[in-house]
Amino acid sequence: MKKKEKKGVRISKQIIPKFSKAFNSKVPRIIIYGGRGKTATSFMSLKSVFTVFSTDNCSGVIMRRNTNKIRRSVFAETKKASARLGLLEKIHYKMTVSPFEFLVKQNNNRIYYTGIENTDDIKGMVDPLKPIKFVWIEELTEFFDKSLEDGEDMLDNIEATFSRGNDDWFQMCYTFNPPRNPNHPVMRWLKKQEQRDDTLILNASYLDVPQEWLGKAFIRQAEKLKETDEELYNYIYLGQCIGSRGRIYNIKDNYITDKYRNYYDFFTVGLDIGESKSATVFTLCGYYREKGLLHCETLKEYYHRNANENKFNQKEFDDYAQDFINFYKECISEFGRIPLEVRVDHDVMFNKALKRKFIENKLDFSRVKLARKFQINDRIKATQLLLANGQYKINKNCPILIQAFKDAVWNEKKSDMGIDERLDDLTSNIDSLDSNEYAMEMYYSEMLRYVSKKEWK
Repeated sequence: MKKKEKKGVRISKQIIPKFSKAFNSKVPRIIIYGGRGKTATSFMSLKSVFTVFSTDNCSGVIMRRNTNKIRRSVFAETKKASARLGLLEKIHYKMTVSPFEFLVKQNNNRIYYTGIENTDDIKGMVDPLKPIKFVWIEELTEFFDKSLEDGEDMLDNIEATFSRGNDDWFQMCYTFNPPRNPNHPVMRWLKKQEQRDDTLILNASYLDVPQEWLGKAFIRQAEKLKETDEELYNYIYLGQCIGSRGRIYNIKDNYITDKYRNYYDFFTVGLDIGESKSATVFTLCGYYREKGLLHCETLKEYYHRNANENKFNQKEFDDYAQDFINFYKECISEFGRIPLEVRVDHDVMFNKALKRKFIENKLDFSRVKLARKFQINDRIKATQLLLANGQYKINKNCPILIQAFKDAVWNEKKSDMGIDERLDDLTSNIDSLDSNEYAMEMYYSEMLRYVSKKEWK
């Protein structure tokens, strides 16, 4: 393909006007950030594919922080972009997964995909035959997971490695959704880039995109979130840094139910085992489908904290294991169904005690699995979205969990340092939240299937 749009394909119809000046630009640096649905990933995929097809003697690199996120994100997006340009796999280009590469058949230009644990991972990637003309870093926030200095050092090394040998042009491109915290290292990095005269910075949201591109379901979800939780809407859909101070959840009356449903499709149980000062908690969640979406309701809870009891009421692992058997049997008796799975904390001694009790009571221990323990902030964001969309409710029979939601706050000292962290200093009940999240986390993706995983995880 020569340096013009493929016959029958108009690039101007494939990208939003706000991004048009960035498409053919050779400015050394492009930064695109904003809210969900801004189409930055699809734009950069289109730009990357078009560049390697239309430029002689050129290759590029597309990078994520973690290699295991490449296949279902940037790798898949470049394949979609190729189809939008009217290109056919195996005829115009070839894609491989080991290693992740995109090869243009007519000119042997390539796109390399890589994750980066440290800068040594990319030293051997410089193409001796085709100069690397561009590097696109997707989900830039992931590169600032430690500190501003570490993130800057990594980006500087990436640019120095791949820009080598280019006399005419070389371009670094960055895309990301802003974090909640305005003091986050990536936002401080962005402020520095605003002072540079060699950088094109674009901020966009779904409001800049034609509605027919996004679909009616997307628009409905955005509008519903705006009605139910405008602050969360500003963060998710507009890409605003709303801050991480004060309460984490805004628990409204309509989030709490006063009676059980007639039927639930399946149940899960979460179990968080306490140490000397924390509590041991069990939570039962019931799931049902409504209007094409999976919903969840927390139905029952068990809570015990040794620190609240006198020495005669202290409990050991065997006591908690027996309490769980009693709780488990109550759930089966009350709802007539065996929970699909039990997700437990990673405590070896307790899990051995629990296994013994399951065997003694002739119960199926294969249903007991270790909790996945997704990142806490991912669990928080997923729960916030589910509450706002009406997909998660809490039964009034769980007053301790309800209060735990109301009491959960951000750690303000860490917030001032640019770190989003839930306060865990025993002044609030984190254990009930953990137990509940262990029960739900395996179904976040299914419940939030209308949301790209990168928006909550």
